Amino acid sequence: MKTTFLFLFFLGSVLYFLPACESSQNKEAVADTAVDLSSVPAVKYQEPLVIKKGGTYTGNYKSINSEIPAIWVQTNEPVEITGCIIVSTGDMIKCNGGTNLKIHHNSLYFDAATG
Repeated sequence: MKTTFLFLFFLGSVLYFLPACESSQNKEAVADTAVDLSSVPAVKYQEPLVIKKGGTYTGNYKSINSEIPAIWVQTNEPVEITGCIIVSTGDMIKCNGGTNLKIHHNSLYFDAATG
């Protein structure tokens, strides 16, 4: 079964449209406008997260390597990503085909300066 979600969120005055992963292919989120990185919260970030088991995940994740996503979902079990601050120079959230994923109440920042 093929499922597609559309996520809308505001970051300052920038509106993002994020396609979710579909069972047939990996998807990438693309922002139309760069965000001033001075608005990125000064919090402690964890290393990129690889999710191999279903569950609810929260935290602050950052990837400074454009080849490594900040969060990579590698399971077909239900996964919920909520309450996160995500900073990345490449993919923010990557998932394998058939992923059962819910994303809500997150802030995502693309960091082109280090990518």
